[in-house]
Amino acid sequence: MEIGAKRRMVLQAASVLAEGVPADLGRTAAESYRKVIWTGIVMENLPGTTLPECSEMAGLSRANHSSAFDWLAKWRLLDWRVRHGWLVLAESMMQGEEWNTRKFYLHIEDLRREEERGKTHA
Repeated sequence: MEIGAKRRMVLQAASVLAEGVPADLGRTAAESYRKVIWTGIVMENLPGTTLPECSEMAGLSRANHSSAFDWLAKWRLLDWRVRHGWLVLAESMMQGEEWNTRKFYLHIEDLRREEERGKTHA
């Protein structure tokens, strides 16, 4: 697979799972969390991507890469099971597996509950 095709697939999967790209998301806690998820999926699936490149893919200027740095740092603070769950969902989407809407949202809710449980036990 060519690098451009992989990049498009990763960006599409990240944008679907995060319900948008970071530039289009607001500042609520839920939207900030989705920016973290988007950044984590992109950076994990596109090794060698620099923070300015990630910032540009997020719809921000390359000079605004400190935001991408912050989101990536928060991604790395998530429990490994939560990160793994998001990456599995992204991989499934990129592999073209059929996900019905109910199953998809049940997985998302499981990940959010796991994240909340991790916050209360930390």
